Amino acid sequence: MRGAQQAEYGRMPEGDTSLASVFSELNRKKLWIILPTLLALVGAIVFVNVVSPKYTGEARILLENRDNYFTRPDKEQRGTDPPLDSEAVQSQVQTIMSRDIAKKAIKKLDLASRDEFDPVQKEASALKRILVLLGLSKDPLAISPEERVLENYFDKLLVFNVGKSRVISVEFSSKDPEVAFKGANTIADEYIAFQRDAKKETTHGASSWLAQAIEPMRARVAEAEGKVEAWRAQSGLLIGASNATIATQQLGEMNTQMSNARATQSELQAKARMIREALRTGRVFETSEVVNNELIRRLLEQRVAMKTQIALEERTLLPGHPRMKELLAQLADLEGQIRTAAERTARTLENDARVAGARVQSIQAEFEGQKKTAASANESEVHLRALEREARALRDNYEQYLAKYRDSIARDADQAAPADARIISRAVLPQKAAFPKKVPIILLASLATLVLTSAIIVTRFIFSADPPAGYAAEYEVMPPAGMAPSPVAAAAPQPMPPAPPAARPAPVAAAPPPRRPAAHAPAPNEALDPLAEDIAALKSPGTGILIGCHAFGADVASAATSLPLARLLSRTGSTILVDLSGGRPEIEQAIGRFRPPGVSDMLAGAASFGDIIHRDRTTRLHAMPFGARTADAVDPGHPLFEDMIAALTQTYDFVLLDAGTAAHLMEAMAASLGAIVMVATRDDSDPAVMRAFSHLDALLPGRVTIVVEEPAMATPRAANDPLGTAHSAA
Repeated sequence: MRGAQQAEYGRMPEGDTSLASVFSELNRKKLWIILPTLLALVGAIVFVNVVSPKYTGEARILLENRDNYFTRPDKEQRGTDPPLDSEAVQSQVQTIMSRDIAKKAIKKLDLASRDEFDPVQKEASALKRILVLLGLSKDPLAISPEERVLENYFDKLLVFNVGKSRVISVEFSSKDPEVAFKGANTIADEYIAFQRDAKKETTHGASSWLAQAIEPMRARVAEAEGKVEAWRAQSGLLIGASNATIATQQLGEMNTQMSNARATQSELQAKARMIREALRTGRVFETSEVVNNELIRRLLEQRVAMKTQIALEERTLLPGHPRMKELLAQLADLEGQIRTAAERTARTLENDARVAGARVQSIQAEFEGQKKTAASANESEVHLRALEREARALRDNYEQYLAKYRDSIARDADQAAPADARIISRAVLPQKAAFPKKVPIILLASLATLVLTSAIIVTRFIFSADPPAGYAAEYEVMPPAGMAPSPVAAAAPQPMPPAPPAARPAPVAAAPPPRRPAAHAPAPNEALDPLAEDIAALKSPGTGILIGCHAFGADVASAATSLPLARLLSRTGSTILVDLSGGRPEIEQAIGRFRPPGVSDMLAGAASFGDIIHRDRTTRLHAMPFGARTADAVDPGHPLFEDMIAALTQTYDFVLLDAGTAAHLMEAMAASLGAIVMVATRDDSDPAVMRAFSHLDALLPGRVTIVVEEPAMATPRAANDPLGTAHSAA
């Protein structure tokens, strides 16, 4: 039967077509490939030789800020315009393609007179007239001549940005090479002129506006300055030589005079006291005022002559001689005259001092009056300064506008505002046609026809390669030679039953550390959800909350409650569980480490703070185990312990302290705790449990919750729930 099928279809019905069969099909139908390719080759050769050639002229424009020192309004500032981005360059491309520039270029190049740009000037072909009658083409006569020229102009214009630069390429195509290169250069020139005219128009508009704004501003400045002078004259606030008011100058001058008079009075009084003191001590000749006195100087000269004469007479006369007595009497009289002259000098100085004091009093009285005058003038001067500030502001604004107006008038001249672009490459007369490219068009047309015909043949061969209907079923049930047909193979295919779900491997509990096995397995989180929500509600923004966990009874494993509760709190905020009661195997299993460094190691100086913080393997919870020390509990009075608690409350939202059976830790830290969770195996009906609860409730009123854990994983219940909701943990 296999041979019969091969004779009928000519090939074996395989699952996919082989590459050899594809090439065989291409070889069998090669004429369907060669003939179209040859026709395309001949057609391309005819096309490139018959079609009218088109030439392209290209000019390139660089966009840049061309302001310099002489064209900037502010000569001291350098150009601070940001570089053009891609959007700005594309905006200039669209400007070059605007209708305004197009109209100017068309008029300058006289494109409206050329048949290439206005096809109405030549008689339309028969095919064109038929297409117009059928409505398949536009009637050129229905369009205005300007629109016809513009439409052909934009068809032959190509403007684009060269790469990622600020260079714009302007390409213009035409059948006439001279029109092509002249068109590109003309469009570039018109764009530069358009840019220059736009800046000039902006400057002219600014100068016109400034001219209209300056005249009212000049009147306002004159009015403001007139108010200043009128108020100054009205208030008597005349300006003196030192650019201050006359009242202020007079006050300063009187102050200087009073200071000088006081200095003179003090000096005269001091000299008089010095002369009096010299007279009293007999050293009158040691003062300059006495020595410099002309009368006293003559008396001193006579005294010296008298002493000289007495000294001459003493050689021959005794002291009791009448001549000697006469000379001594004359000497005493001279000394008396000298003393009298010195006293007169002292009295003169004292009189001068009294005159200076009287002058001080007079100037003081005038000074007080002048102060009142200056004080009253200050009120008027405050208003004067306000008027001056307003006038100064108006004048500064006026001067700025006037300077800008003069600058705009100067820049309004021709060529004073350069365009922000320049032509860096002008178009030249093209020697080769841009279209058609004969060799590339011939090769591309031939190759495209070859590929297209080959693809059509291969596609038809692939889609027709499937055998007729019923053939596949008949072929598939054919058994190998010498074997009977299999009834299973001949039967209709049955749907495959779904595969059973893969059994989840049972979790393997890690072996607990050989210190103290857990008394109870951890409780499911769902039972502690209400308790976690109530504790989360106690959290205040800005700082973390401390929660204490206390186990009542030696058979209670507090970690069976504290660990699930801490994991629930970690969903609400950052949480850390701290073991303070000698080690918890459940916590070590949660972090996946045996005897990790913990709180006791840090307090002993054997570990750093960062070494004792570990990550829970299943949640975002952080855990701090007890450590490898043998103590039953940590000392809450240790300075490092207090620093550790302070650091944890500043870092985490919830800090859960598992104190185990160490009730003294709850007592020592009651003032810092926000809530206490008491874990027991009996409810509040037990007197011992109630006494323990009452003791903790006295430490933290209204913030203590009893969580009952019944042995053998029975469903526990919250026996006493002061937080408002009954909680249980299994």
